[in-house]
Amino acid sequence: MKSNGRDDTSEVIFLTGAGFSVSIGIPAMRGIYRAFLKKAKSGITPNEKKTCRFFTEELGVEEDLEEFLLAANAIAEFNSSCMASFVEEAMSGQRRGLRIRNYRTSLSQNTAKVVAIRSRILNFMSKTCFEFSREKACDTFGGLVKAVSEKGYPIYTTNYDFALEHVAQESYIEVQDNFVQRGQRHLWNPDIHFPLGNALTLVKLHGSVAWYADEDGIIEKLYASANINPAGKHIDRLVIFPTRFKDIYAQHFFALYSHFLSALSAARVLIVIGHSLRDDYLRAGIIERHRKGGFQLVVVDPVFPKELPQELKPARLGNAGAVTHIPFKFEEFADEIAHIALNSVPLHLARDCAAIVRQRKSRTNKIAIKGNIGVLHVGDKKAFKARVDAYVLPHERPAHVRVWLSARFTAPDTPDGQQEERVGGQFIDGGGARVATGLTGMVQQEEIPLEVKVPEYSDWAKHAAKVTLHVALLRETAKKPAQAKGNAILAVAERELTYVC
Repeated sequence: MKSNGRDDTSEVIFLTGAGFSVSIGIPAMRGIYRAFLKKAKSGITPNEKKTCRFFTEELGVEEDLEEFLLAANAIAEFNSSCMASFVEEAMSGQRRGLRIRNYRTSLSQNTAKVVAIRSRILNFMSKTCFEFSREKACDTFGGLVKAVSEKGYPIYTTNYDFALEHVAQESYIEVQDNFVQRGQRHLWNPDIHFPLGNALTLVKLHGSVAWYADEDGIIEKLYASANINPAGKHIDRLVIFPTRFKDIYAQHFFALYSHFLSALSAARVLIVIGHSLRDDYLRAGIIERHRKGGFQLVVVDPVFPKELPQELKPARLGNAGAVTHIPFKFEEFADEIAHIALNSVPLHLARDCAAIVRQRKSRTNKIAIKGNIGVLHVGDKKAFKARVDAYVLPHERPAHVRVWLSARFTAPDTPDGQQEERVGGQFIDGGGARVATGLTGMVQQEEIPLEVKVPEYSDWAKHAAKVTLHVALLRETAKKPAQAKGNAILAVAERELTYVC
């Protein structure tokens, strides 16, 4: 299929998980579960808390929403499984005996408790997904949303929140999520179409807290928590809740999974952000694509997913390979990945990500003075260049290339003929040049043209024939040379010159 003159396939695709949204106030699976256990957040009752503790303390279930729901589903579905008959046969040969009746009554009562607590925690999770910081979402996701929209790179996600859609709307970017507008309603397109280019193409593999279905199976999108749709019909939220084995064959979810597999088979690069890859079907698809070759996997997460097999072992940190690990939280790398997605060709994405990892690890910022400056005559204008190789951290951006003079000399009022250092009372660069003003803090072999006017310091000409020209990469907060100390100086170069009035 075609859209806007472009194929519905892309060389680069993204896959995001729970870690992608943590910074905007939506906890990951473990965080949501622990929040639910706090009465102030969820209103959990003592009996509900007792049931949860039974899972973790008696059954050995981890304090993790996904693990909890996996166990809860197994219990809720036990009666309909062949295992139930097997257990009853093992307990007694007389199926209608008192022992069996008591067992069934106890099982029914405890299953009801589990189903109730499962419903409560799922509702709490949905509520939590609505409560994200809109401002933080725009700040953190804005660059990536704009970059992938321009490049036509789709984002596949297992998250339920609608933060990306919100950011796109705030940036006046169209969202292609397979919903079509019918009057005031947004209804699901049964033909499944995700066009690329000039829009945020978003494929929500597990549904969304903003997706609902009525009793007739009509699916629509509502950015509100609702029980009734605009047509006055009862609706239920449409999501595949997090369990180890997802019901991917239900309704349109299989179509979404098939769409992911198709996109993965055509892609040359998959960038996974904040995803544990515990979903078996997603992991299997990635492993198979890796085995076919001609494919790069980039994982952005502080910890590399332990679920991936040894054959997908990443290259050494700071190096690119068939599998490349970027050991940062998304919010720490958000601007960088947006910049790289926008400016790098697909086959260089992993390489450019790894380069930033190396630079951030080493922090060997350098600046050099390039050009023949000659003698500093007062009033003359001097043109030269500063060559910068540096990585500027997010909280240091933008940085400035600044120029000033200092002198060491013996002045008449200096006791015992001791030398002292005097720093020019002003920068002489006319405001300096700003670098790292965009999304990325990487400044590689950038040559900054500078022109300065040599200031007059009369006592320097009398007592200091030689002065030092300082060219430095400074944080924007540095206002005067004398204050440019410590971590305010990101890199500095110096050249000794003759100073003449």
